[in-house]
Amino acid sequence: MIQSLNFCLRNGLGRDRLGRRARTSVATCVMVSMGAGILAYAAPRPARVLPPVVHSERPDGLVELNPHSVADLRAIEARLASIVDRVRQCTVGIIVGDAQGSGVIVSENGLVLTAGHVVMTPGRKVTVVLSDGKHLEARALGVNAGSDCGAVQIAEGGPFPACKLSDMKGLHSGDWCVATGHPGGYQEGRTPVVRLGRVVELMGGMLQSDCPLLGGDSGGPLFDLNGNVIAIHSRIGARMTLNLHVPIALFVRDWDRLTTVAVPRSGESESPSMLGIDGQDDAKGARVTLVFPRSPADRAGLETGDLITAFGGQTVVGFTGLQKLISARRPGDVVEIRILRDKTAQQLRATIGARARE
Repeated sequence: MIQSLNFCLRNGLGRDRLGRRARTSVATCVMVSMGAGILAYAAPRPARVLPPVVHSERPDGLVELNPHSVADLRAIEARLASIVDRVRQCTVGIIVGDAQGSGVIVSENGLVLTAGHVVMTPGRKVTVVLSDGKHLEARALGVNAGSDCGAVQIAEGGPFPACKLSDMKGLHSGDWCVATGHPGGYQEGRTPVVRLGRVVELMGGMLQSDCPLLGGDSGGPLFDLNGNVIAIHSRIGARMTLNLHVPIALFVRDWDRLTTVAVPRSGESESPSMLGIDGQDDAKGARVTLVFPRSPADRAGLETGDLITAFGGQTVVGFTGLQKLISARRPGDVVEIRILRDKTAQQLRATIGARARE
C-alpha cells in the first residue's frame, strides 16, 4: 500500500496550510437548519435534467478487494492514475462568505452537487472555483437540511467537465473509492487533492469511508474506481474511519426539488430558527436520527437515538410537531428539552440558533 499512499502524498495531502478561510471552513462551523424538508421555492424555469446514472461495478483486474502482491498494488495505482485527471477537473471549491467547501460538476451547463451545510440557504450567491483556479459566480439552488444535500448553478453557461452519477447497485463494503476536494479550503496553485480509501459501510442514508478528509473537503465527491460519483462528503470524523458521506442515491431521489431555482414566493418567509438535528416520528415524541456537529443541539448534549418528548414545556407530537415548536422560537431563546435516553428521563437546555442567510 506504500505506493498508493505515496501517490496521495504526491498529489497534495500533507502539504496543506490552513489560512483564514480554512479556519472558518464550513466543515468546522456547521450550522444546519432544523428539519428534514427541502428548502426550495417556486422555480421560474424547469428543474435541471438528471445526468446519466450508470452502474457501479468493480473494474476488470480488481476483483480481489485485498491486494496480495506488488502487482495488485500496481493495478490499483494504475487504475487510480487512469481517472485522476478527470475527477480533478470535475471537482470544485465553493466559497460562501469566509467559509469554504467543495463540490462536483455533474452537467456540462455547470450544475454542481455539494453538501447542504456548505451552502445552507437556497438562492444565496456563492463563488465556484474550478480546478484550474478560475473563480466563477454561482447561486445555490435547493437544499435538503435533513439529508445534507445541496445543489449550486454556475452562472456562466459552460461547457464544463462533468462526472457521471453511480446507481450504487454494484457497490459493497470494502470496495475501493477515491475522495477529492480542497482540504483546508482552496489554495492558489494547488489542484483538488486526491485520496484513496475503502467503503467501510453502507448505512441507508449514509456511506462511511476511511478516505482521510479535512475541513474544506465538505461537499466534495467520493468516486468509485470508474470515476463515477457515489457520494458527497458530509461529516468529517475525529478518526479516519468515521467520515460520513451522503449517498448519491439521495440526490437522485430528490433531484427535481434540489435543482429548482430558489425564488421565494411573494410574501413568503422562512423561520430563521434552527436546532441542528434530523429525526423521525415516534409514538412518544420525536426520535433524533442525526445531530449536526457544533450545532445548538450538539452543544446542548443531544445524541443520536434520543427521544424528545417535550420542548419548552410543550408535548412533542412527532418530528413535524417538533419542527413547528422550534420555528415558533427566536434565535437566542433558551429552551428546556425533555428526552428519554436508554429509557431514562433527562432534561437538557438548548439555545436556539439562527440559520445563515445571504
